[in-house]
Amino acid sequence: MDLQRCHSALETRKSFPSLRRLSLTSCQPGISLFLRRLSSLAELTDIEVSDELCEGDGVEDVGRVTEFFQVVRGCGRLESLAIRITGSDEQDSHSDPLPVAVLEPLRSCSLLKSLFIELVWAFHIDDTDLVTLLQHLPRLIHFKLEVVTPLTHRPSLSLQALAIFTTLCPKIQTINIAVDASRSTAQEMVYYPTRLELIDVQHSYIEDSVAVAAFLSWLPASRALEVRYRNVGDKLSEEWEKVRGTLQLRVV
Repeated sequence: MDLQRCHSALETRKSFPSLRRLSLTSCQPGISLFLRRLSSLAELTDIEVSDELCEGDGVEDVGRVTEFFQVVRGCGRLESLAIRITGSDEQDSHSDPLPVAVLEPLRSCSLLKSLFIELVWAFHIDDTDLVTLLQHLPRLIHFKLEVVTPLTHRPSLSLQALAIFTTLCPKIQTINIAVDASRSTAQEMVYYPTRLELIDVQHSYIEDSVAVAAFLSWLPASRALEVRYRNVGDKLSEEWEKVRGTLQLRVV
């Protein structure tokens, strides 16, 4: 079922007990009521929600963001979840980052294979928080967490946490999240992911050649692996080029 800007359709009281796929795009204001009914849709395997927050006092918007994640409660067969929430510059610079508790409903999705989260707000999630979440998602194959907000508020992972990530999710193939190599040491990098095919280092905190070398040395050199890096500046791009030749990696 695909609903785009269909406010009246969201107000229906019809039930869809066999619904497998649901895509909602910019369906305010009826979306809140509709989402609260989804807990009975136990057959859902694929949910995609896209919305744009309006300028407001912030409190109401936090509740709406939380509500988007609450949608997965009761969806025990969910395999794919994509939540994309955009907004104005005011949300970009919001002073109160979203708490990691908004992700708590995801713990019930043990069959989840694909998890894409794009948020406009600052988001508090540290390594421990993410590891706690991933313990409940052992089948995860594709993961993306991107926050369009000032760099200082973007969630990032140390290499140690990245290694734990690939241990808890042994089937993981693609990871898209900021990596902070400056918080890691060579001694922490003890696990080498064997299935990983792509790491997209977006808005990275990897700032110098030493950190770049540490990051690349953690990756397996014996197989094809694509490493993407974006928005890291010309100087860092040069550092990547210096060290990429030492490993059999495809760095783009």
